[in-house]
Amino acid sequence: MQAVSITQSINELLTCLDKAGRTYMFSGTRESYPKWISIHSDSHDGLFLPVKGAHVDGHKFIVPFLRKSELNTSLCAFSFRDEIPTELHSRIIFVEDPVAALQAMARTHRSTFQSPVIGITGSYGKTTFKALLAAVLRGESSMGNLNSTVGLPLSLLHINAATSHPVCLEMGISEPGEFQTLLEGSAPNYGVITHVGPTHLTGLESVSGIIQEKGKLAEWVSHGDGYCWVSESYQSLFPNFLKSLITWVSMDYCLKGLILKKGESSIQMAREPEFPFLKYGLSENVIRVAMAVSDHFSVSPEQFMDGLWQFSKQDLGLRGGLSTIGDHHVFLDCYNASPNSFLFSLERAAILCPEGVRPVGWYAGMAELGPDSLQYHVTVLERIVKSPLYEHGGEIYLFGDPFSQAYEMLKQNMSINFMKLNIHVFPNASDAGLALGHVIGNANSSRFFHVKGSRKFKLEAPFNKVMKSKSVSEEAQS
Repeated sequence: MQAVSITQSINELLTCLDKAGRTYMFSGTRESYPKWISIHSDSHDGLFLPVKGAHVDGHKFIVPFLRKSELNTSLCAFSFRDEIPTELHSRIIFVEDPVAALQAMARTHRSTFQSPVIGITGSYGKTTFKALLAAVLRGESSMGNLNSTVGLPLSLLHINAATSHPVCLEMGISEPGEFQTLLEGSAPNYGVITHVGPTHLTGLESVSGIIQEKGKLAEWVSHGDGYCWVSESYQSLFPNFLKSLITWVSMDYCLKGLILKKGESSIQMAREPEFPFLKYGLSENVIRVAMAVSDHFSVSPEQFMDGLWQFSKQDLGLRGGLSTIGDHHVFLDCYNASPNSFLFSLERAAILCPEGVRPVGWYAGMAELGPDSLQYHVTVLERIVKSPLYEHGGEIYLFGDPFSQAYEMLKQNMSINFMKLNIHVFPNASDAGLALGHVIGNANSSRFFHVKGSRKFKLEAPFNKVMKSKSVSEEAQS
């Protein structure tokens, strides 16, 4: 989770705590301005917020963090005063609960916003949609994928409360009850649910559980004058009491003045260049929802198209970024993985793969689904094998369970043709580095790598390592 730049002074942050009724102790300089706030201690001159996780307790990094800092603007929220050396007390904000203090500061800061807030959630596609909507509305947005009960408050403190543009906030959960915390902290005026499908099933258990949680966004904005937009393609999944609270976006909706070309997955104005939205990780449903929201905020067709092109210049990174290793093309889409996002990624890969270039699938499991996910992996692997990406052959590398188990099950299915594909199964995702070296070392022509899997498997690591080594080699040669 990255450090978030802030503009508030310590005094302003403490005033937020005062207004929220939170107890604290601080004996230092109130007029200092920390440059950032983060739950990591690897930067200087900011506000380090220690969080106690399942495996690491951030409190143990407090003293080293303060010792290494050269400036007196480095502070820390902390709860156990007698464990901190006395000489450091003036640089610490003592609170009962650092995370609760963060949420209280963010909640108070949010109450001063002058512009409407749009909460964006969904099973996948939240970060991409948020970036798109912020571009077309010319608005503010939460940073990166800071969407959790810790990340969202960090993002809120980063946003200028005086902005006159809509604020787009990403909201993500993995456990029941978390969404209510996000709602109370961000108080959205409007909402968008991008996609609905199986993900984070360990905590949310089922698609019904996901809808129950994320549907709270529609309930929240209905108490005001706001709307919650959802593609009508998901209407059958929602219970009746939520259906009446949602603004359903028709599968034929189009912002007046724009032309949506379904077969070519593009959008344009008359006599203007086409924008190939699928190429940039945007589905037709997402484009239509974005147009509906834009229509409400009186966005012109010209501004909408300009926003699309501005969005296309952003670095998608692990969410569908394209890069090269020598003559090879690499499509990295391994920030997270669910059945729906996997299939959408396959659709994109088939379009992005240059004609005549041999595709190489690089796949690891969908950890977000939890341990009981074999059938989901069987279904996805079957769709992978039948994808247009591999219509003329190719190679598929499967790393770890349960894809290896899914492959063994599918081999018994006589209706699936594996003959045109070279499928390689590795027991662990850690084998990806050796496998990549073998593929690149033995390739006699360019390859198109489609890299997809849950973030925990770090499938991008060997590609980044190879790209870095090539860059260093090229610099040495020059």
